[in-house]
Amino acid sequence: MNPIVLLHGALGAGSQLEPIAREIRQQTSREVFAYECPGHGGQDVPEEGFEMGTLAAHFGKWLGENNILGADVFGYSMGGYIALLTVRTHPERIRHILTLGTKFDWSVEGAKREMRYLDPALLEEKVPKYAAHLQSLHGGAWKDVLSATSQLMTTLGANPLLNEHNLQFIQHPVVITRGSEDKMVSREESESVSLSLVDARYEEIEGWEHPLEKLEPEAVSRLVTRVFGR
Repeated sequence: MNPIVLLHGALGAGSQLEPIAREIRQQTSREVFAYECPGHGGQDVPEEGFEMGTLAAHFGKWLGENNILGADVFGYSMGGYIALLTVRTHPERIRHILTLGTKFDWSVEGAKREMRYLDPALLEEKVPKYAAHLQSLHGGAWKDVLSATSQLMTTLGANPLLNEHNLQFIQHPVVITRGSEDKMVSREESESVSLSLVDARYEEIEGWEHPLEKLEPEAVSRLVTRVFGR
């Protein structure tokens, strides 16, 4: 049967997805994987930092190394962007994509706005609980993850890798979802991407916010199995 693969977002880790993976495993006999991007979850952050295209290349390589064909991929936030990049170069490895809270509208100005929240000293002073959360995910490398993610946003803002032109070459079915209370991702950008894709639809989920920690794993797992089937 087609496996299900979960991809985390920026500043996230595979461990964040395990509660969702456990819920899905209770609902299906399919294999369920919680993928972790290089440099996250306590792994050494590459000296060159993060770059979205490189993260997608690593994911495609992982799919190949694990002999995964026709996976149903759920990508939260950055994970959705990675999934859509990967399916362009490894179409046989992915069957269906579901994104949640993925930001598609990247620009230099937008990247600068997001980067304001990636200052470790500011987080420790103003949002110590979130700083502690990041440390729990990435260990002593959490500040390096912040720096590398800031670099990723800068690069993506200057050169978005997904646009109206190249999205039309993705033939796979895609469901773009966004929480109605998401302050990071707009309905307009999400709907626009769904219209640029050949086989896609947009869904807005009432009451959901952007942070994954604010969503019940049971609710997210029900979304995944509703879209992908059991």
